[in-house]
Amino acid sequence: MDNPENTPATISSEMEEMKAQYEDLRQLVVTGLVILFFISCVFNLFLWRQLKFASTDLALIQPQANQIINNYVKDTPVMMELVRKLAEYGKTHPDFAPISAKYGLSNYLPKPGAAPVTAAPPPGSQTNKK
Repeated sequence: MDNPENTPATISSEMEEMKAQYEDLRQLVVTGLVILFFISCVFNLFLWRQLKFASTDLALIQPQANQIINNYVKDTPVMMELVRKLAEYGKTHPDFAPISAKYGLSNYLPKPGAAPVTAAPPPGSQTNKK
């Protein structure tokens, strides 16, 4: 009837062993959280520096980009006129017709009874895309 395995001394030693394992596990989790916190701080510092560098780069590039955009807006009618002339050329010259069809230049020709095209057609209106 007496079970020698369940004596108070063995239960006490098992309990002490489980407490030690629990403390080791708790220390491991706390150490992992501290390391994770450190890594996240370093990553946030990296992102903050990247934001600072990107803002500086944007401030340097913005005047040049504005100039390029303004030149594009100013030259758009000239480009559209060139495209329109190429489309008309493709209608009258059979050797150029495949190129005109490949790049959808016929979309830039004015439709009968419509106002002349002065701006680019919507991006989805071109049928042949590369």
